[in-house]
Amino acid sequence: MSIWQNWFSIVGIIIFLYVARPHLHRFLRSAFYGTAHFLSKMSKWLSENGTYQYKQLCETLKAHKALEYEKKLENHKTNIKTRIQTYDVKVNNLTNQLANSCKVIDEHTKGLGNINLSETAMNTIESGLSDTSLEDPHKSKRAADLAKNLKRAIAHETQKIRPLMISIEAELTPVDHRLSKLSENTHEVSRLAI
Repeated sequence: MSIWQNWFSIVGIIIFLYVARPHLHRFLRSAFYGTAHFLSKMSKWLSENGTYQYKQLCETLKAHKALEYEKKLENHKTNIKTRIQTYDVKVNNLTNQLANSCKVIDEHTKGLGNINLSETAMNTIESGLSDTSLEDPHKSKRAADLAKNLKRAIAHETQKIRPLMISIEAELTPVDHRLSKLSENTHEVSRLAI
């Protein structure tokens, strides 16, 4: 190919482009606008589809989480029920122990109430005076015997008091401990009930 032919082909292309300029301009503009319109529609479709898929995913996750939390809530409910039943048994045991302690303390206090030192002393003195006469020459010896008998009778009655007091004290010591445990258990049950 010669140089002149190259020049003629370049000039021909330039003239062709000049003549076809409005048609090429329209074609390219239409192609770009069509592509832009297509891409706009695709972006809108992708956005709507993405939003729909996101909502579906959220609903699915909510359903799964709801099932998971429902299972956890049921487990928590059963745990609380068993703990409340355990505390209920503990509270019943403590109240039974306290009732038994109260019965024992009541019995011992009745036993203490039955001990009457003044009556015992009066009975001992009356029995000692009835044995002696006022004109007895050994009054001092009889008075000493009466004092010994009185001391012995009162000592015998006070010996009954000591074991009762010791057993009352022994019952009162665990009562305080049981009451504190009862308070803790009732506080825990009321906390769990909330």
